[in-house]
Amino acid sequence: MSSRNNCQRRLDVRASPWDLRSFNGRWHYYAWITDPRLTLIGSWTIDDATKLLELYEREKEPSGTTPELIGYAKRLHEGCVHPETGCRIPRMVRFSSVPIVQTALTAAMVTFCRSMPQVWFWQLVHNGYHAYVNQANGNGTAPRTPVGQAVALGSATVVASVVAVPFKATLSRALCHSRLNVCHHRFCTLIPLTVVMLSQAVSVPLSRQYELQHGVEVHNEEGERFGASKAAAALGISQTAISRMILFAPSMLLVPLMTMTLQRQPFLRRSKFIIPAIQVVVSSALFTLMVPLSLALFSPTARLDLETLKKFDPEIYESVMRSTQRNGFLSKPIPCTHVYFSKGL
Repeated sequence: MSSRNNCQRRLDVRASPWDLRSFNGRWHYYAWITDPRLTLIGSWTIDDATKLLELYEREKEPSGTTPELIGYAKRLHEGCVHPETGCRIPRMVRFSSVPIVQTALTAAMVTFCRSMPQVWFWQLVHNGYHAYVNQANGNGTAPRTPVGQAVALGSATVVASVVAVPFKATLSRALCHSRLNVCHHRFCTLIPLTVVMLSQAVSVPLSRQYELQHGVEVHNEEGERFGASKAAAALGISQTAISRMILFAPSMLLVPLMTMTLQRQPFLRRSKFIIPAIQVVVSSALFTLMVPLSLALFSPTARLDLETLKKFDPEIYESVMRSTQRNGFLSKPIPCTHVYFSKGL
């Protein structure tokens, strides 16, 4: 271990390099930890980064450790390790991997969805993957079992697919096969967006249903915990569902419009590969850009006002009041107006 220079300012490894209270700060932060290149990082490297951060907090890091190395270790840890459980997030469901996997899924769906069985298969694969992403990156304080997780994952996958495929077929028959050509041009391009929003509205709460069943831990600004709140879980899941809808919206809206335009070009229609290839590339680029943007819509630490807590979780509210009284605020206005919790990603 190296000797310490008392004049050297040490980094706070628990603080974000950006202000997470602002959208701009959150966007930079999530772009930092969801870089697709982090998909290539192996488990041993992530474990070494976590150990280095622990040693640095205790001021026992190896000699020659630079601030740049600590910053890189923090980036790996926060991008690949769940903040509540401390466990590594499986490689393929980290948000750094989502654009890569989504590109492969888009290519498969564009290429192989030629019959109804193929449509059902790839919808199940697509919805199953994103349900796993939702589950692996959810709040880690809610109790869960392997069986409960499997039930949540399976129900989210199946129900989202059962909702999406027939709904898309019904809309296509009602709009795209109508005699009114204007319907085809104006409304058919909205079908993928409508379907994916509906499937995400179903998938997110089902894949994280144990949070709704048991609640998530809430605390005050000082970190004092009050118990598990189901109202907080519902708020966090609703914010996550909105975030997922925004994540898919550009590719689901712009790619169909682009495809309709390209199909009017005779030289592009001669090849059956050019338009699908363009669809995959554009969809991948949009998805990569939207991952940090969609995550930045809401703060990773959400808050719930006490009035809502009192209405839906009176026991937790009473715990907050008892804590307030213990801190000597009996005759003063209540200083705690909100409780805070991790909403998950």
